[in-house]
Amino acid sequence: MNSNEIKEQEIQDTLFECIDNHVSFRFDSGAGSGKTYSLVECLRYLVKNKLNTIINHNQKIACITYTNVAVKEIRERIGTTDTIEISTIHERLWNIIRIYQPQLVSLHKNKLELELQAIEKDLNNNDKKSKYKLFAELESNERDDFVDYAYKTEDLFYKSQNLKAADFKKSYKDYIDIPDPDCLTSIISNVANFKSIIRLIYRKRRYQVSIDKITEGVYNRVDYDSASNQDRLGSMKFSHDTLLEYSYEMIRTYPILKKVIIDKYPFVFVDEYQDTAKSVVLIMKELHDYSALNGFNWLVGYFGDTAQNIYGSGIGKNIETYHNNLHIINKEFNRRSHEQVINIINKVRNDHICQVPFSEKREGNVKFYYSSENNQNKLDLTNVFLSEYKRDIGNEKIDCLVLTNKIMCQLNKFGDIYDTYSKFESVYFDNVNTELLSKDRENLSPIISQVYLFIKLYEKLYNPNTSYYDILGDTKRKITFNEANSLINQLRDNSYNSLLRVIRSVSNIALKNQKNPALDPILRHNLNLNRDDFSDYGSIEKYIKSQLYSLAAIRNTNTDSSNSDDEYNKKSSLAESFLSISIEQWLYWFNFLNQTDELDIKYHTYHGTKGEEYDNVAIIMEHSFGNGHKGKNKFKNYFHYLQSNEEEQKKILEDESAKIELDNTRNLLYVVCSRSIKNLRLLYLDDISDISEGIESIFVDVHEWKKVNN
Repeated sequence: MNSNEIKEQEIQDTLFECIDNHVSFRFDSGAGSGKTYSLVECLRYLVKNKLNTIINHNQKIACITYTNVAVKEIRERIGTTDTIEISTIHERLWNIIRIYQPQLVSLHKNKLELELQAIEKDLNNNDKKSKYKLFAELESNERDDFVDYAYKTEDLFYKSQNLKAADFKKSYKDYIDIPDPDCLTSIISNVANFKSIIRLIYRKRRYQVSIDKITEGVYNRVDYDSASNQDRLGSMKFSHDTLLEYSYEMIRTYPILKKVIIDKYPFVFVDEYQDTAKSVVLIMKELHDYSALNGFNWLVGYFGDTAQNIYGSGIGKNIETYHNNLHIINKEFNRRSHEQVINIINKVRNDHICQVPFSEKREGNVKFYYSSENNQNKLDLTNVFLSEYKRDIGNEKIDCLVLTNKIMCQLNKFGDIYDTYSKFESVYFDNVNTELLSKDRENLSPIISQVYLFIKLYEKLYNPNTSYYDILGDTKRKITFNEANSLINQLRDNSYNSLLRVIRSVSNIALKNQKNPALDPILRHNLNLNRDDFSDYGSIEKYIKSQLYSLAAIRNTNTDSSNSDDEYNKKSSLAESFLSISIEQWLYWFNFLNQTDELDIKYHTYHGTKGEEYDNVAIIMEHSFGNGHKGKNKFKNYFHYLQSNEEEQKKILEDESAKIELDNTRNLLYVVCSRSIKNLRLLYLDDISDISEGIESIFVDVHEWKKVNN
């Protein structure tokens, strides 16, 4: 063994000593250090040395991580074993708490009651800008009359909700089965606000009914819906964030549950801890403190790197605040990159970990370019830059990291999808990357997750290797071949040139085949839909469009324009544009998420490359992170900070929000640069004259790049 191999083994032995002595630890290791290798070695060590004890006590080893992709990677390295339970954080927590239904239902009831209070507050908000002002100003008896009317006209509302404003009003005016309350004319004058009031009234009733049924003992179970990113509290279902909330409350409140977890899982490893939610760290702290107080042998081992915390929801370096008293172990080797790349990323992270090459790899190349041709099309500049880069390295494959989702999507041939989705009023810039482009489906927005399932069904229908089981899944009742074949053939016998055609065909076929027993399994297995989900809307197509209309909702709805057909036209136009995008683009998007595209140049967003490594990396950089206010001058401000003197830097850091933003920018730059194994080229597409010193403090040699005219 050479000296580095000996040092690396000493670090690994320190981890083993912590395991032997049940000492909880935090293992920090930079990019390319072999963090996952160290984690896997700890798991193997436990199986080799503690297996009999674990089996005899009916115990398990828990390894939890941030994404399903990471779960798959660790499982592949470990192989098949019943002793180690490798899962996402959400999956493991749900498996632990799901059996405690009385306690969970009690928590759920409390949450419903809090939500009811929030609804009451909204309905009583008579502020000038409030959507609920007209209802809030009603007398008590007028409110009762209006609510009663809303209940009796629920079918009318759902049938009419997607009509133009004028037609929507007319549908109520023409409805003579129920007498109009005196206040109807006033409230319906603003159609957008009227709809908001009605929906809140219906939600209030659903929540109250659920509370009553819990009290009566009718509802005695609540479930985590792993396929949805949205709570359905009234249906006794909750999603990811609420699962973390419930898990923490359960473990914090019930000492016996702490004891059960400690007894069942004496060893818990948290992978990529920097991306873990604060509530998960607080859970581990509860278990750690309880085991220490009662003399139980238990440990948690955190594996990660605070410099790679690029998601706002992750604990990052704040772990020191919420879970201190841990044994700190650092690993400073970099197994991935050549020395030239390592030197650059060390300058970027500039903290307690200064990486050194594990082996002698010194053939790397790092070049930073800037373009003064700011009036040129950035897409054209990027393409020419990549062509020259590819020629210089002998036509090897390149992975190109672009700052904006817009450019990445254009380069990957599904630009219309991004352009349209980002226009929805309820979609914020910060969330586009996660909601539309996350390779982990759990992070997609509810409507995008639903679209993904439609495209996946399309793929299945036209894949010659698809079996009937692939489409039907496990069925609880017998379905004949003719019943299944009839429905599947109807789905296949359509010309799908757009997403809308896919959704409309499925919707129409569902309406025509309601008595076919194969319908429910197909909807449930492929689209995660039950009839109850869309029954109020009349069809699947209307249900999907309703979700899109919600995304297109105008934020400030208390304006005169919201009373006109302009509101409807805007929503309708956006929804139709989104749905009318070609199926070809949606397939490019689908393959991008599934990483099944094979191209000489692959394009990624910065955030989408975490955990990856590539031989040849191109990074396209600009002053700003997209067009959002928060991302404005993100990198310009960072490089400006680097070139500022000590006094100026100190003053900048007095602003906590600026400090957080600088940390995030540094981490993001570290993550993208550290993806490179050998060759790294950066192209800055904005004027750098004001920040050149800051850039040179990291990259040293900075060159102007000009587009060569052939």
